[in-house]
Amino acid sequence: MDLAWGEGLGEESKGLDIVGVRGLDQSFEAALVNGITTISLRGRYLTLLPWAIGEFFAAEAVAEATEFAPARLRAFLARVEFLTLACTTLDPGSGDPGGALGRLIYQRDMADLTAGEPAAFPTGSGVGMLGTYFGPCRALGLVRSESGLAAPFVLTPRGQAVWDARKAALGDGYWRTLLWDAERLGVVEARALVPHFSLKRLGEADGEAAALREALLTPWSPAGPAAASVTRSYGRFAQTIAWLQAQATSAPLRADALLAEVWRTLALGEGGDADVEECWAEYEWRRRLHFALELILSAVADTVRAGGAATLPEVVAEWLSEPDLPPHLTDAWPQAALASARSGQGAFASVPTDLFLAEAPPNGLARLRPHARALSAFALVSGLAVQSRDLRAAGRFQDRAAPGERALACVEGAGEESFAETLHQLADTAVQAHLATTFRKMGGGQKCSLRLFPEGSRFLTTDLDTGAGRSGSRLSNVIKVLEDAAVPHIGASA
Repeated sequence: MDLAWGEGLGEESKGLDIVGVRGLDQSFEAALVNGITTISLRGRYLTLLPWAIGEFFAAEAVAEATEFAPARLRAFLARVEFLTLACTTLDPGSGDPGGALGRLIYQRDMADLTAGEPAAFPTGSGVGMLGTYFGPCRALGLVRSESGLAAPFVLTPRGQAVWDARKAALGDGYWRTLLWDAERLGVVEARALVPHFSLKRLGEADGEAAALREALLTPWSPAGPAAASVTRSYGRFAQTIAWLQAQATSAPLRADALLAEVWRTLALGEGGDADVEECWAEYEWRRRLHFALELILSAVADTVRAGGAATLPEVVAEWLSEPDLPPHLTDAWPQAALASARSGQGAFASVPTDLFLAEAPPNGLARLRPHARALSAFALVSGLAVQSRDLRAAGRFQDRAAPGERALACVEGAGEESFAETLHQLADTAVQAHLATTFRKMGGGQKCSLRLFPEGSRFLTTDLDTGAGRSGSRLSNVIKVLEDAAVPHIGASA
């Protein structure tokens, strides 16, 4: 029998942060975007959810319900999500239809509607509007949670303003019966509701969009100690919006391009004095640094997996025995082929100081063979170390005692030892971070996401795939939400 420990777990536990670094990336973003998450990317859901909560609990009050019925709320939200997807799908406008919840689940139903056939409303739970958008709505002061009540989700005054704006626009037409009682959704009915439910049309719904802009741009005032936190969150968010508005005057807003440029200008000493730009620059720097750690971990894991077991020195020796290096690597680091004959310090010094400074490291690095992936990781960490040296020395980028800092120490502290030893230390940094993170998660009851495990000095494979990538950016979602709400000088409203 040829079995691997962990075989078959990959489908259950992919382990998206198996080095334990993406949480640090995301904490930087979370402090700048006031509750918008990596999955909350369309502005109209920020108005649809408060409206749907208001409608549901108003109907419950009319029915004299005395207890909260979660199943009824989930079923109602499922119908709202379905109608929203249908209206967005049938909307002939030129706006972006992306980000609609349920596109895969209801793909066949949307094909029927597009072909002119009615589609059945779902009879089960929703696909995620409450879980995805309640947090952002709460951060914007549109809703709040209450415990021990028949209505555990409550509209705030600004949430009430959203509900009122949508009620005024919708009136008392057939939509209410359609949403609550109809078994099927017809094409004619869906097309008539496009202005009120399509994700493309929020900016045209004047009262609704104005209520959301108020929530996005104006702090709310909670009672108690939360007031200071809300004020700080809105202050940082306002700085981010102002930065985006300034950037929108020269080019379309694309998150990856903005992040690459804000990092480049700060690294070259050309950036402005705005604190928010420095924060976004550090976020991008760390995102790249963490990509490098995932690159070298995936190279270790794939090499061990190919042989079943190996020590780290054996893994590194195998990498350095490979004669062929791809253009992805040699174009960026022309002296890469000479690294194996150099000292660690010599290899570090041979990496161009402007490596990937003008643009983000290509995602194609993650698809290289393991040896090229490992050398790419070394080069990327080395370039980022040099580019950030002055910023770290001045305390502008703080030492977070994270795996990224340990990776920097590996390359910056390289001396006359062989390049193989330096590469070994860098690989060990990523492996130890992976083991510590994964064992911690398993100790907390989460599923196993180990890619390899130690047995003495050897590492054995768990036979799970290992990928590398950069953390998804919330900045893209911020831009989309602001565009949807027609915030002045953003995107199409610029």
